[in-house]
Amino acid sequence: WDPWETHYGEVARQMATRGDYISLWWPGSPIDPEVFWSKPVLSFWLISLSLYVFGLGHPAPGTFALSSRPEWALRLPFCLMALLALVGVYLAVSRFVSRRAGLLSVLVLATFPMFSLVARQAMTDMAFIGPMTLALALCALALFDDQDRSEERRVVKDVRSRWSPYH
Repeated sequence: WDPWETHYGEVARQMATRGDYISLWWPGSPIDPEVFWSKPVLSFWLISLSLYVFGLGHPAPGTFALSSRPEWALRLPFCLMALLALVGVYLAVSRFVSRRAGLLSVLVLATFPMFSLVARQAMTDMAFIGPMTLALALCALALFDDQDRSEERRVVKDVRSRWSPYH
């Protein structure tokens, strides 16, 4: 597991407690002498929003150690970001190759050890990977898909059903 998960969770808890969603600092951090200044804000906004959804909007110190609910609250947004990446891969591959290839691509990507490990951790990587993968897939669809294949598939299906000896 990423050793920074607890730091990111504490910074998000500090943000929620202070009501300050711009300053990413942790007063009294054990790793820095005065304050811990953290990374880009998107990850912490996702964690803070998830804390509110899970009913941990203004948690007191020590609350994170009392149940597994904070662990779900910290990690769920990044699991959802991983789903965005999987949707992006499926959309692009299923449109350009086939639905079967799209499903196989998603299955392969979801079971890559590094992808599945990063998808279950509260760290900054998946907050950028998920939306970026979906954006690139949608960009590829917009730039390179010139024809509507849904009608083409319907016509092929109708022809197969008329001429198939098994039907």
